[in-house]
Amino acid sequence: MLDIFEKNNKSLVSEDFVVSHLLTLINRELEFYFNNYANIKDSLNISRLEGIYLMHIKENPYINQSKLAELLNTDITLISKMTKSLSDKQLIIQKASEVDKRQRILCLTDKSEKILTEFCQIYLDFYKLAFANFTDEETKILNKSLDKIFENLKFLKNKDDQTI
Repeated sequence: MLDIFEKNNKSLVSEDFVVSHLLTLINRELEFYFNNYANIKDSLNISRLEGIYLMHIKENPYINQSKLAELLNTDITLISKMTKSLSDKQLIIQKASEVDKRQRILCLTDKSEKILTEFCQIYLDFYKLAFANFTDEETKILNKSLDKIFENLKFLKNKDDQTI
């Protein structure tokens, strides 16, 4: 199994594995910032993920769960759990769609509007901190590169449809 590394003269901790490790570390710092430094769970009574859902619902008024799942590249089961949690916290309401009564559309409440303002400020503060030494061009390149990585790997969710 390790023959591939010996043939390519690469160590197990080569540059090829650094990106994955750095993404893990960055995500850990993001979670730490939101949960400990910004203390959103106690101060706003939401998780970082719930805040992201609220942001997307605000940006896409009258979105349904299926469209939200598509937008966030996640499955409908997670969306259902998250929207139930947000409904229980009275941060969103679910209404029957006027176009298709079987569809439930998601709408923010006044309570969530207040929380969202604070959440977005916390997110902006983190973003400024993370990109403090980046030029606009470097930020664009990083975003484009991460987008490419995601597009290259997105098919893994549907691996039954394709062969690896």
